[in-house]
Amino acid sequence: MRRVHRDERGLVLKAMAFGLIVLVLVGIAAVDAGSIFITKYNLAQLAQDAAFQGALQYRTSESRGGACDAAEEFVAQEDPDARIPEDFCEVDTQNGHVTVSLRKTAGTFVAKYFDFLEKYTRVEESGESGALR
Repeated sequence: MRRVHRDERGLVLKAMAFGLIVLVLVGIAAVDAGSIFITKYNLAQLAQDAAFQGALQYRTSESRGGACDAAEEFVAQEDPDARIPEDFCEVDTQNGHVTVSLRKTAGTFVAKYFDFLEKYTRVEESGESGALR
């Protein structure tokens, strides 16, 4: 029986090139996912802190508008890129708890360019707090 040998020169180089491309794509996806996670964490922390600032203001002034203004001012100072929706602030007048909702788009390398991934880059978080008496 005769064996037919094909020319196999260059197969290792092709396999390495393919592997390198896959490795780069996985790395970019990991960086994008990390960016989205960090944005989500930071936005949740900012919403919590803004709610606390609003609750402090409500405790001293008992003004709903003043509490929401204090929360909005805090957000604007801490993160100018965070978007504040129209109904971002709610004050429970019974117990003085303030709830703040925020939105932000995560900075990504690749996900922002694909329509089917863009929804994952938009982050929305809420925080609730009441000032201690």
